[in-house]
Amino acid sequence: VQPPRLRAFVPIWRRPWMTLSAGTYGSSLLAALGVANLFADAVDRYPTVTLDEVRARRPDVVLAPSEPYPFAERHVPLFADVAPVVLVDGQDLFWWGARTPAAIARLRARLAGV
Repeated sequence: VQPPRLRAFVPIWRRPWMTLSAGTYGSSLLAALGVANLFADAVDRYPTVTLDEVRARRPDVVLAPSEPYPFAERHVPLFADVAPVVLVDGQDLFWWGARTPAAIARLRARLAGV
C-alpha cells in the first residue's frame, strides 16, 4: 500500500448520492494505488452523502465509475465545482479477483495526470 497522494470522492449512485467507505474492495484498491477514499471514515459501507458534504472535504479528484451507476461524460459538469473528474471503468473498482492486477494498472494510468 502506497502512502496517500490523492484524496478521492467515488460516487457510486445518484439520487441519492452514495459513495463507499473503508470496508469495501474499491476503497482497498484505491489505497493500494496511494489514493485515500474521502469517506473511508463513514459508518455505513455505502453511505448517502450530499455534494455539499463532498465539497467540504475538499477532494483532489472525483473518480466517476461506469457502474453501478453509469457515470459518463454527460455527468462531468455535475462535479465541476467539486474536483477534477476522471471517468473510470466500474469493473476495475468493484470486480475483484483475477482482473485485479490489470485493474490496478489501468487505474494507475488513468490517475497519472491528476
